[in-house]
Formats: sequence, structure tokens, C-alpha cells
Amino acid sequence: REVAGYRELVSRLQSMEGHAARRAYCRKRMRELSRCLTATVSYVGKANLGDAEKFITDYAALPSTALPSTHVPLTLEISALNGYFFINFMQYFSEEELFRELLRQLQENGISHDILETAEARYPRIELPF
Repeated sequence: REVAGYRELVSRLQSMEGHAARRAYCRKRMRELSRCLTATVSYVGKANLGDAEKFITDYAALPSTALPSTHVPLTLEISALNGYFFINFMQYFSEEELFRELLRQLQENGISHDILETAEARYPRIELPF
């Protein structure tokens, strides 16, 4: 059923005239889908990279575009690696209050943390099928 839904979405997008119309439709659909979900917290799990693991100091897990979390306004992907937890905090809005609150909660609970990077999401260039 899910694959059929994606097939229908791609067919609809292919029938639209121009990238601007497709983008507007997808943004509208994302807003509608996110009405029932406000946030996703996902524990990816502990990576097992063997002897190479001790050399890794940064690790990022981003949601696939096929996952429900991609239309949720706030997503936290949590991974464990080399004795550390890595949290990727991703949001579709510019306000920073929730991010600051997470940092406050970590500090209040004695959980030491480092912010490794803050940046606008960068996705690979793709060739659209239409």
C-alpha cells in the first residue's frame, strides 16, 4: 500500500507543469501530513564498526526521504558510537527555542555535550525524473 502511494505521488508530480508547481504541492502536502505528528525521536542504535570505531569522532544519521519523519517538523535521530551518543536535531522551522531547551535539559541533568555543527540541511543533488 505504501509503495502504491509513492507511485501515485510520482505520477501526480510528473503530470504537473514545472518545478515550482511540484514544490508548492509537496510543501502543502508536507504541512497537511505534519498536522497529526509534531516530532519524531528515533534511536538508530549502536554502530558496530569494529576496530575503526575508536577513530570516529563525529557521526550523523539523517532520515530517508521515504520515512514518515521527513514531513515531521522536528526530528531527533540518536545514534551510539565509540562510547558516545550523537543526536542529530533537525527541524523545518527557523526558531531556536526547542534546540536551546534541549541543551538546557542536558545541562540541567548533568549530561555533558558538545555541539559539533549547526547548519542548514544539505541534500545531495538529484536528477528529477520529469
